[in-house]
Amino acid sequence: MKTHYSTGSTVAIHALAFAMILGCNPIYLQGIELPLFKNDYKYKDDRSADSLTGAKVNYLEKTHKLLNPMAVSRFIYRQICDCLERLGLIRQKSPFYVDIPNIMADFEYLIEICMNKNISVFNLSQTSTLNKISTLQYKKIGI
Repeated sequence: MKTHYSTGSTVAIHALAFAMILGCNPIYLQGIELPLFKNDYKYKDDRSADSLTGAKVNYLEKTHKLLNPMAVSRFIYRQICDCLERLGLIRQKSPFYVDIPNIMADFEYLIEICMNKNISVFNLSQTSTLNKISTLQYKKIGI
């Protein structure tokens, strides 16, 4: 039997644990898709939250990257991969790909604790990888 979850490969694990600590019941999970492939990651290039968090582009760092030959090589490699993917010749793995087994195990562990403490946890995302967890209930809500 596990006694703790991992360091967490996604902030959603910590959010669930925090909701448990705060005594929330029920707990609703939404927008935790955990895609296997880059193209399936719906919001990968969405920077809309930057205006809310005050994130700014570091132009000095950006200029340094342009002058760094390794950074230029990685940039060109990513551009080639993106092009090959658009042509349907390859599928690039998402940033979550290697961590999904640990992420799923962490969610299973925390949801099991919730069940033992009579805390209801619902997944509101119909396409989420989390739906593979048999003890997590999908709940459709009307908007």
